Amino acid sequence: MEKEAQRLGLTLQRVEAIDGRLLSEEEIDLLHRPAAGMHRMSGPEVACFLSHREAWRQIVNANMRFGAVFEDDLTFALDARTLLNDDQWLPADADILKIETTSRRALLLPPFCDVPGGRSAGILASAHLGAGGYILSRTMAARLFEQTKTFGVPVDYLLFVPDRMIFPEVPRWQLFPAICVQQVRSGKKFLPQGAETSGLDAARQILKRSGWAKMRRELERPFVALLASLRARYTAIRSGGKWLFIKYRA
Repeated sequence: MEKEAQRLGLTLQRVEAIDGRLLSEEEIDLLHRPAAGMHRMSGPEVACFLSHREAWRQIVNANMRFGAVFEDDLTFALDARTLLNDDQWLPADADILKIETTSRRALLLPPFCDVPGGRSAGILASAHLGAGGYILSRTMAARLFEQTKTFGVPVDYLLFVPDRMIFPEVPRWQLFPAICVQQVRSGKKFLPQGAETSGLDAARQILKRSGWAKMRRELERPFVALLASLRARYTAIRSGGKWLFIKYRA
């Protein structure tokens, strides 16, 4: 990340990460109260949330209009230098804007805004997991910090999953193509040899089912995914939106 900052001429402030392996079960229980239907978060997931929360606190204390939060295993597009040094391109009500991609499809709704460099931004109306790179207004950072003294879902669910997110009345914007991507979500390797890649996918404990319940879930999975895709396409057609693969473009 230091090399990326130097390459792009960005001034990044490092937030010391919290080590989830050092959190006791009692500490986790004080912070995390699983939401209905969600798994109990692992130590690394809780620590990741706390690290993001510290970044929100620093945005508030910096007394700037906006702040950007990045995890530590990203690569950036060249024009990130321009976009991250100027907030004039941001949509007027962009309190939360996701600028990374996890290389999946997402439903975007109008209005759409042109962004310098041939990019665009639209309203994110479907789940787009991952919290590797996003921009917050100072007001939103303050609200998030105040309302997450305890939490029931991982930070990316809280921010970018419609039926789990906090402040659902606040539009979530998505930049497309995205200007940053984590190595684990990219087809390319760009981290230095020996660098740790994101381990949250492995740490995320999925609710386990057994027997018939497990078999039924696996049988239903492709049909559920197909139905969700058809609904998203229909919504996009009716609303003038887009159901598209969110790419990273260097």
